[in-house]
Amino acid sequence: MDILPSNTDPCLLHAHAQWRGPLQQGRTLADNGDYSAALTPLAEAIRISGSFHPLFHFLESGLNTELAALHLQHGEWAEAERLFDRAVFLHHDNAVALQGKALAQTEESAPLPAYQTRQLAALLTPKPTADGIHALYRQAHAADKAEAIALSRQAIELCESTHRMYHRAAALPWLCRAECFAAQGEDLLARNDIRHGMDLDRENAELLALSVRLAA
Repeated sequence: MDILPSNTDPCLLHAHAQWRGPLQQGRTLADNGDYSAALTPLAEAIRISGSFHPLFHFLESGLNTELAALHLQHGEWAEAERLFDRAVFLHHDNAVALQGKALAQTEESAPLPAYQTRQLAALLTPKPTADGIHALYRQAHAADKAEAIALSRQAIELCESTHRMYHRAAALPWLCRAECFAAQGEDLLARNDIRHGMDLDRENAELLALSVRLAA
């Protein structure tokens, strides 16, 4: 249920490894009917998985910010503004993107302060890899304009797909705990966990089935 594809980006593999252990422990206890004991490791899996959520938002926001800044530098105002908008959507307090958007709207170019993209990428991928978001980001910084734009777009697309995959994986601890609550007759707690799980992955068939069963 929580096996990630072989082509999963290294940053998600690293994140998932942090909560896989307590999730598996909780599942094993639940499979053995010890639902009360399963709640503790499942709560830990929820806590750890949730701690990575803002990092994916910040990283994707940073990638968009830096590509937008490159377009801003070359006077490509419309594309810069579009990318800054996306960056702010992902990280509402992204001061660099907000400043860049204001410049793009007035068709002015000025140096922008650095966004912490490099540190975020390193945090999510602590070991150097030859592929993935972090590698594309490093390559873009060493390239000329045309190649830097192409590589940055690839990094953003990969980050978007990895972010969606994160959502699916992070919904599973919520599902497992909801199942434990439901087995104990704690329907209100189960419904609350279903809601949190579906906020992450609205297409999770098991969450949908459990929700329908509790509503019957």
